[in-house]
Amino acid sequence: MNIITIARWLLLVLFAICLHGQVTVPMSQYNLERTGANLEERILHPSNVNPRQFGRIFTRTVDSTVYALPLIIPNVEIAGARRNVMFIATMGNTVYVFDADDGSRVQPYWSRNLGTPGEGDAWIGPFQWGILGTPYIDVTSQTLYVVARSRNGPDVGLWLHALDLRTGQGKFNSPQRLSFPFAGGPVLTDIGFGIQRAGLLVVDDTLVIAFANIRPEQDPESQEGFLQSFDARDVSKRLAVFRVTPTGLKGGIWQAGRGIAADGSGNIYVATAGGSFDGRVNFGSSVLKLSPKTLSLVDWFAPSNFDFLYHNNIDISANGVTLIPGTSLLFAGGKEGVLYLLSRSSMGRLETPQSAPLQRFPVSEGCGLVDCSQTLGTAFWQRGTEGSLFVWDRQDVLRAYRFVNQRFETTPFAKSAVKPVMTGGPSVSANGADIGSGLVWAVTTNTNANDKFVAGTLRAFQASDLVEIYNSEMNLQRDFLGNFTKFAPPVVANGKVYIVPPSTLVAVYGPFPPPQAPPPPLITIESVVNTADYSPRVAFQSLATISGRGLASGTCTAASVPLPNELCGASVLIRNASGAEALAPLLYVSPTQINFQTPATQWSMGKDPVRKQISTMAVDLCVVPAGACTTFSIREQAPAIFTYQRDGVVDPIITHANGTLVSPLAPATWGETLILYATGYGYQNPGFPRDGSPAPLDRLIEILDRSTVHLETGRNAGVSSGIALPSLFAGLAPGFLGLYQINFTLPAEAIPGEAFLFLKGAQEGQSLTVRLYVQ
Repeated sequence: MNIITIARWLLLVLFAICLHGQVTVPMSQYNLERTGANLEERILHPSNVNPRQFGRIFTRTVDSTVYALPLIIPNVEIAGARRNVMFIATMGNTVYVFDADDGSRVQPYWSRNLGTPGEGDAWIGPFQWGILGTPYIDVTSQTLYVVARSRNGPDVGLWLHALDLRTGQGKFNSPQRLSFPFAGGPVLTDIGFGIQRAGLLVVDDTLVIAFANIRPEQDPESQEGFLQSFDARDVSKRLAVFRVTPTGLKGGIWQAGRGIAADGSGNIYVATAGGSFDGRVNFGSSVLKLSPKTLSLVDWFAPSNFDFLYHNNIDISANGVTLIPGTSLLFAGGKEGVLYLLSRSSMGRLETPQSAPLQRFPVSEGCGLVDCSQTLGTAFWQRGTEGSLFVWDRQDVLRAYRFVNQRFETTPFAKSAVKPVMTGGPSVSANGADIGSGLVWAVTTNTNANDKFVAGTLRAFQASDLVEIYNSEMNLQRDFLGNFTKFAPPVVANGKVYIVPPSTLVAVYGPFPPPQAPPPPLITIESVVNTADYSPRVAFQSLATISGRGLASGTCTAASVPLPNELCGASVLIRNASGAEALAPLLYVSPTQINFQTPATQWSMGKDPVRKQISTMAVDLCVVPAGACTTFSIREQAPAIFTYQRDGVVDPIITHANGTLVSPLAPATWGETLILYATGYGYQNPGFPRDGSPAPLDRLIEILDRSTVHLETGRNAGVSSGIALPSLFAGLAPGFLGLYQINFTLPAEAIPGEAFLFLKGAQEGQSLTVRLYVQ
């Protein structure tokens, strides 16, 4: 590694330190080794990834479908502040920069269209085909490198762009149209359906780009693969070109979108698709090691069945290359479902009995030796000298293999239960080597997505045993993903999961904000009311209601009498002016309401309750342990008739002798005896039941000073000219608590006009008026 490369690695390390633990995702599969694992995830954990705490938190709208993976860069100086941002590159040839965290900021900080996209086909971008490969972001130079497929009339070319992260403006002499030289033939610039699918790479100040399906007009079946390198600081300077099959056919480098891998010395690694192979100049179906600037071939490996793989379209490029961190090893595998473990220092070249790979074993039971357009999606989690390999092939379960003593155990230690038709490949998130923090993510579909849009499902598994703990169908209405994207594993960074469906909506998943602490309990003077009519007039040993917030931890109703002084852990404490205290009997408690009986007059007033003037006293009321307190006035008498609501009209609860309600459909008749129910007459005599106890059933308890029921007619109700009605009984309703009933008889002869009942209390000034339905 030269001095420039060392300096750039140090800058990357320092940049990561200054972000205080925020992970950077500047390339596909997270890192130069292309492991598919983010091992700096400190927020997402198996304990908080579940349908109750985790789901879709926001989406972003873009101009076209998306196949390139999102890139996440924290702490970018943009729009006048440092922000965490998400870069999205679309098949419409537009690069967007969105806020990576703030779901409310829906507009991009900037967007840049890089030209009219070329037409799509049934396999890739059915509407249009622009940016397909995942860009690379060079954090130290604040540059995004991207290749766009652009059309000008019938001419379709690939254009290399270098964009400033902060503004989207071009830099480093970009854009540059890419050309493809063929020995003894044309220099091709009109690439038709040429593919730039593998993720880009910058290493040692060199930009490296891989291509597939490059076809000169005179040889449409060629479909060749290329590598090209450029000066990353001046993209007009192409440094080298490597042609995979210069005297043969095919050999594209597409890698199912996986980026080009690089080791600490700057060497790069790719896997080629099926194509011509001779081990001299043609390297189809091979794993290649090259120097970045000159693209000279350093070493290679080809499986012994390369010719079979080529002619059956079961290519080894359908996954790319992963370098195992901390070792000199790499692995690769393709549509065959076979994994090859190789030494980077001696890759073995052509596989023979004498020159075999370190390991060669099947890791999938997918399509096998039948071409079903599968890919061998993998992610590798390095933990010191050990690790775990996660593999998810088409038409197979997710499998996990241990890596121990520089080799893979060839029997999986865990398998998932779900077996989808297709998967976009796995991705791992974990907090370093903590096995309990590991999660495996993937998007799956149960329908063939090769040539059409089909619904996708985001899934999360515990990495330790592959038990599924979340999928987006568990709460489909809230967490709906949209359609499935081939070759697009989830990107996990800083507590969020970024998904690119083949639609104009990019989906972001993450933990829901923790529940806000409940507001402090609130009781105001208006929140203590008479239960009958919700007026602020409350009497002793009558029914009252508290309204507020946070009054109790749950909802409870008294199950027996005498009433308890505590329900759901809540009590109502009342204190008079002299400091005497009593706990109120409780009928019902909830976080927002408490129904209780006020304590008796002797305690509250400290005087004989039988008086001829209104007595009122201010008392303190506290709900404990909530700690909510207020002061309100409690009266010796505060009569209130119980009411109910009918079609928006409030009517009194007055019944016929048989207990049915008096209503417009069942009005009273003249001469009939009716029963009126009320509360608020206060503590009347020593024979009254104790607080919290109902009136006895074996004897009647009448109020000492009967109030009188007057009948009024016309709208001028409530005057003293009404007719006094005989009261047959006025006292406590037998078997009830805090409830009074008055039995009265209407006159035998009808009185014209609307009828009103005027209830006059025992104390001067205590009166109520309610409407009576009578025919």
